[in-house]
Amino acid sequence: MSKHTEQLPLWATRRQEVGAIFDADHTTSDAGVSLLSLVDRRLGLTAAMASVIQDRRNPLYVVHPMAELLRQRIYQIALGWEDCNDATTLRHDPVYKLAVGRQPVSGDDLASQPTLSRLENAVSEADLMRLWDLLIDVYLARQSKRRRRIVIDADGTNAETHGNQQLALFNGLYDQTCYMPLLIFCGTDQSLLGAILRPGVAGQADELLPFLIRFLPKLRAKWPKVQILIRCDAGFSSPELYDWCEGNGVDYIVGITPNKRLAALSAETLAAAQLGLKVVGVPHRICGKGAYKADSWPHARKVIWKVEVNEHRSNVRYVMTNLPGLPITLYERYCQRGASENWIKAFKSALNGDRMSCHSAMANCFRLMLHAAAYVLMHALREMLAGTEAAAWQFDTLRLRLLKVAGWVRQTVRKITLHLASSHPHQDLWALLTQRLSPT
Repeated sequence: MSKHTEQLPLWATRRQEVGAIFDADHTTSDAGVSLLSLVDRRLGLTAAMASVIQDRRNPLYVVHPMAELLRQRIYQIALGWEDCNDATTLRHDPVYKLAVGRQPVSGDDLASQPTLSRLENAVSEADLMRLWDLLIDVYLARQSKRRRRIVIDADGTNAETHGNQQLALFNGLYDQTCYMPLLIFCGTDQSLLGAILRPGVAGQADELLPFLIRFLPKLRAKWPKVQILIRCDAGFSSPELYDWCEGNGVDYIVGITPNKRLAALSAETLAAAQLGLKVVGVPHRICGKGAYKADSWPHARKVIWKVEVNEHRSNVRYVMTNLPGLPITLYERYCQRGASENWIKAFKSALNGDRMSCHSAMANCFRLMLHAAAYVLMHALREMLAGTEAAAWQFDTLRLRLLKVAGWVRQTVRKITLHLASSHPHQDLWALLTQRLSPT
């Protein structure tokens, strides 16, 4: 990244030439990272992450403590600077220095790109296991109210790779070489519960059951009587998942791939919908239910189906569940899992969560966790804006309107002040956040 110290010509008026030059010291374009640091201090996220990662460096030569490295990297990701190379210039930014814990003007610069890259390649499998558990612990620690029920939405997505990354394999569905991360959300409040990197040929359901086995005891310890619902698409349908849910008192509502037996079960409903279309002349939608048992299953299970017919075609979808209720109600509850597509979009598009640039698979697993931590901070920041228009903003809108604020940093012996643009449209949101995030 080159640094321009000469004036860049823009245009000319009758009497003046207009130009630009990057020479304003002690200024920033990302003053909102200070708000993100406030959220982090409230959650204790990066401090907790630093405590579970084993720092194998010689302490006599450590210039950048683990907590500072994590803050620098995660804050940059949240503000849209997902590449380690961006640290080449951002390491001098006074507000990033302040947010990480250093003096903004007189303090030493933050870590360089090589230092951050070494961090990503130094994490072990044991460190990652502790980080996965920590993500759950941070979520549970944030919950102050008792929960009667919780919905867990799981889905896989692709993370395209370029080069020779370990475990990056060709996936026929996406027609590309990629990873297949598993993202697990709380369907009740959009919180990210887990982010697990998987090979490009991983099955949709791979790693979900191990996550649930680790997650359930922590959840039951927090809320012993909470009702838990697992909601997934047909790629996660498996007797192992059904058996585990039934054996642990967990509800499930999971899509299932059509087959001849299921078609026979829904044939009567399909005929009724087709007759209704023929008689009334308008599209028909009917739901039904029945008992379905594969040959290898010990017992039959409840299946519901939705039949839609119109003048062009018929469409039948099937869902396996152990929930009571009317078929139409259960199917509509299953359809609510479509909201998780927007959360995945926020993770991948707004936070570049599919940027897997390291060669080592372990390093890319850690990089996925860094992006997950950025999601946690941005989601917590948005929750702090409850009751305002910003509570409905997407992450990229939140970043553009609230965090991407230009400012000048003034440091004296007794005080550090961020001088922000007096014309900023959302000063009221800044005031509200500082009030709600205040330790008092």
